[in-house]
Amino acid sequence: MCNAATKLIATTALATMITACSGNSGKIDPATELYNQAEAQYQAGNPQQVYLLLDSIKSAYPDSVGLQRRGLMLRRQAFLIELADEIVLVDDSINQCIADVNALKPLIKTINDPRLVEPYSVAAAGYNPDFLSTTGIQARIDDAGQFYIISSLQSALKHTGIKLTASSESAEAGPVPFDGELNYRINGSEVITFSPMQSQAIGEFASSHRDQGATLQFTGGKSHSVKLNAKQVNAIADCYDYSKAMTRGRLLSLQREKLTRQQQLTTSQIDQLKSAN
Repeated sequence: MCNAATKLIATTALATMITACSGNSGKIDPATELYNQAEAQYQAGNPQQVYLLLDSIKSAYPDSVGLQRRGLMLRRQAFLIELADEIVLVDDSINQCIADVNALKPLIKTINDPRLVEPYSVAAAGYNPDFLSTTGIQARIDDAGQFYIISSLQSALKHTGIKLTASSESAEAGPVPFDGELNYRINGSEVITFSPMQSQAIGEFASSHRDQGATLQFTGGKSHSVKLNAKQVNAIADCYDYSKAMTRGRLLSLQREKLTRQQQLTTSQIDQLKSAN
């Protein structure tokens, strides 16, 4: 409501100013003057100014039907400028995601064992196929590109979560109560699969603490802590950053497709308006 009122005041003030100036010249009516200025702003590549001027015509000169009809096309033409500018920004972001994925891809290893329900990826450095028989955490990326964490504890402490600490900062995942599925027991190990949402804080933490050691604490039951060296922290960060770049790239590609469809629709609308005239 406030924005609408502010916009109305601005457009009315602009129309009033144009009216005053035009009244002095006596050569052109104020509505046409506003439209001419809107066209000039379009040529200058300023779509927001085009919208403001066209809105001024509509609010201050509601009887200027002919100009408002012409304004329909001009508004859509200005919108094409706005779409083109947005596409440039999206394309730049997509290219950055591609560069990030290509830089990290050599650091990632895909595990595709026929015994698995679906393949997953891990950091190639320090990969241990017998991870579930050790104590620690392993960052993984599922087949859809989502980052998640697996914890394994060679002890009966009944842990339900994990906590990473470094440089007086920390991040946690969990709790995940024992249910025999996400929190289960295998070969004497307590194993938890944290969801992508639960794992995000750990991934962000590792990414922002690269090349540092950290303390891993198993929480929820009897507390137990182990040290992670910088390579182990970097392995988590590599998986997180790789997943983040892939996921963001996919979302940006969908946004790019939406913008392209908007371009096509707007161009079609402009063609229809030209035909009608």
